[in-house]
Amino acid sequence: MGPSLRQSTVGRFMDMINPFGASLNMLDSVVVDSQGILSQILPLGVLLCYAGAVMWFLHLATRRIEL
Repeated sequence: MGPSLRQSTVGRFMDMINPFGASLNMLDSVVVDSQGILSQILPLGVLLCYAGAVMWFLHLATRRIEL
């Protein structure tokens, strides 16, 4: 996503729900900007929700497989 689109409301929303963008923004904020990890609660929440949804989907998908 281009820098000008990230400044709009739609761009910020897309940046917020994108798990890969959230992880890169969190890494940039902690490493480059020297912010604390506790200030990154929202991106961490997005990543945890995404991981939970993926694990739930994988659990449901693998229950149907018979060996």
